Amino acid sequence: MGIRQPHSDGGTREKPVASAPDFSIGELATLVGVTAETIRYYEREQVIPRAPREGTGRYRRYTRADASRLTFVKHARDLGFTLDDVRALTALDSSETQSQCEDVGSIARTHLERVQKKLQELTLMQARLTTLVENCSAGRDGHGHGCGILAMLDSGVA
Repeated sequence: MGIRQPHSDGGTREKPVASAPDFSIGELATLVGVTAETIRYYEREQVIPRAPREGTGRYRRYTRADASRLTFVKHARDLGFTLDDVRALTALDSSETQSQCEDVGSIARTHLERVQKKLQELTLMQARLTTLVENCSAGRDGHGHGCGILAMLDSGVA
């Protein structure tokens, strides 16, 4: 099944869904839930292929396959995968190799380790901030500072 589009002979021709330009950059952005600038950025960074420009205004036109790929990228980014990870995942998504699942699993495990490390760092930061906030209510610290948080930041204790 495809999309009927005008043809130069006055009739229409059916183009396959995957190749028919269906969306402007704004329409694609709205559909996927990103901004047009994000799409342009992903194109510059070669996370998604550059869309061809069509028509008299030479606007980018995107297909349903582009929407599918961008949705994949958005989901991966929502999980915190880096752009390098996303490039590798999209390459693996289009391959049918024996090691595909192992390779994807390796990327995911490495990312999980980064997330776990970040959680540890955030937990430590939370504890330090909690101490700062508790000291804030103490008022003047006796050293000329009106705020305990500022005093701790000045002294490097924070």
